[in-house]
Amino acid sequence: MARNLYIKCIASGRQSGQLLSGDPVDKKSVQLVAGDFAYLTFILLNQAETTSIWPASISGITGARCSIKASRSPSATRYAYQDAYAQSVFGLDLYTPTTPPVQAVADTLTFGMDLSTAALIGAIGVLGSVDAFLEMSITTASGPETWLSEQITILNQLEDDGAVSAPTPAPSYYTSAEVLALAQLHYDSATTDLTTPAAVSILTVPTGKVFVLQEVHRYLVAVTSAGAAESIKIGTATDDDGALPATALSYSAAGAMDRVMLSAPYPVAAGASVVVTITTGATASVATGKYIAVGYLISAT
Repeated sequence: MARNLYIKCIASGRQSGQLLSGDPVDKKSVQLVAGDFAYLTFILLNQAETTSIWPASISGITGARCSIKASRSPSATRYAYQDAYAQSVFGLDLYTPTTPPVQAVADTLTFGMDLSTAALIGAIGVLGSVDAFLEMSITTASGPETWLSEQITILNQLEDDGAVSAPTPAPSYYTSAEVLALAQLHYDSATTDLTTPAAVSILTVPTGKVFVLQEVHRYLVAVTSAGAAESIKIGTATDDDGALPATALSYSAAGAMDRVMLSAPYPVAAGASVVVTITTGATASVATGKYIAVGYLISAT
């Protein structure tokens, strides 16, 4: 996994002050994970005193390096090293200590660090973590400058990349289709000819569930020479007006949505279908639309 860490570097103290990817934290909380590829972005700041911090503008950088070693010893095992970097700017709400103050941006250096090296993986083994030292230096015409040298913690991965298997299905688990069905609050019919009396089935309630119908909408797909709209009743195949007795609708233009309210929520049992019956067809030369059942599924037990 690639991760991004933003580390503030203060020139005068040459210390890591805080991570800027979240709330301020102690510098010892800079933690990396063995096996990752980490992008470390160092934000360069100047500090004249504790109350005066402003962005550092670094020009003439001829080189930079970032290394992670087992200890501060020059001969210590090197866990990771990178001397290729990207230099850019980072906008901060900080101002230069001038009169008047000027808002500025900080130079940043970003290094891509491979933390899956044999040296690091071998050192961490089965341990939970290892301590290491992170150092970032730049080179300018004035010579090398070490901007940061801090002790850090490298964590071990909790899981390897081996194969995993899904748990054995159990009655308490829902399939993807069941999850979608539970989350769905509306169901629409196929586009229907509204000029012809017919029974239009919207949905069939799945096994073990009850669908509580709250209202029905009619979406008008197309209409020509409108005339009178259709009359409908709502219920099931065996109780075709249980939710709503025959009622005349109205319509205006294609794209209109009409809302048919029920006097009370209407429960539809498992295996039954929500049915809208067109009792009298619309008198338009062309009228097509969709009926939409709005409600929710609950467990039957």
